[in-house]
Formats: sequence, C-alpha cells, structure tokens
Amino acid sequence: MRFVTVFSLLIFSLTIFAADTTRSFSYSSYEAAVKAATHLHFEMESTKAGIITTGFTGVVKKFDTTFVRQGKAIQSGATISFAVKDMDTDVDGRNEKMYTQCFSAKEYPTIKVQLGAPITIGVAEQSYPATINLRGAELPITIRVTIKEVAEGILVSGNSNVTLSALKIPDPSIWIATVRDMVEIKFKLLL
Repeated sequence: MRFVTVFSLLIFSLTIFAADTTRSFSYSSYEAAVKAATHLHFEMESTKAGIITTGFTGVVKKFDTTFVRQGKAIQSGATISFAVKDMDTDVDGRNEKMYTQCFSAKEYPTIKVQLGAPITIGVAEQSYPATINLRGAELPITIRVTIKEVAEGILVSGNSNVTLSALKIPDPSIWIATVRDMVEIKFKLLL
C-alpha cells in the first residue's frame, strides 16, 4: 500500500512540475523540407502582368519548438521559433527580397509564434489565440490546431491564414508582379 501511495504521489508531482521540452527540426535543402513529415510551410501567390497567377510554397528549413505537456494538454506558452534566414522559397532572388525588404533580417533575425491558450490532446480541430513576434512587433493571430497521440509521440497539425498587411510586412510587389496579401501557414509537428 505504501508503494502505491508513493508511486501515485510521484506521478502526480511529475504532472504538476512539468518541464519545458524543446524539439529541433533541421533540413539540409528546400526539397527535404518540402517532403518532411514534420514541417512548417507557407503558401503564397503572385500575379504577373495582371494575368498569370502562380502559387509557391515556402518552407522553414530549421526551427525549434518548446512546449510543456501537463496531463492531456499542451500548456499555454508553447512556441515555434526560427531564424528569418532559415525560410526558403526555392528562388534565391525572392529569398533575398524576403530577408531584406519584408523581414529586415539583419535588424530582426528571428520569428517566434507563441500559443495563447492550452490545447487539449485528442480534441477535434479548434481555433486558438497566438501571437507572432516579427520585425520587432508582437501581433495577434489565430491558429487552427488538431492534436493527437500517436505511437511516436504527439502529432500537432494545423494552419493559419494571415495577411502581410495585418502583420505589418512591407508589400513585396513590383510593377510587373503583384503578391497576394494572404499567406497560408501550414504545419505538422511530431513532438
């Protein structure tokens, strides 16, 4: 009986004093990041000469996640962070413009997204408040998340539709090509 009591107290204390867990993901190339099971992608469109619209997928080749699991929930405050220069659109000129004009990477080298509420594991897709810190500003966003336990750990998948204008990112359009304001962020994380 004493063993059961001690064991129960140990398990209970571990759930109360849960520690941060950090997981890092890194891919050597654009292609590897596109194909990876665990990924962070952003999708955009541009229209050339007002006629031809093409889409492209950008990836984050290296990023870190930090979270606290407490019982059946990921606690508020979980983060994804990455260096601006770890973003890649598979076109060097577009990447350079993104780093310098859109994100001012020398002045603001990192982007961080932080969850604003706990997420219960096993609940169907729900929307959650979050903040994104970029270009020296912290701005609110909403993310849609599904989270479930799998044999390998916790699978978190979701998306967020944001706009360049709401995030105060300078419009990268040029006279011949217009960039769509909306950016679709998609992620799948095995934690």
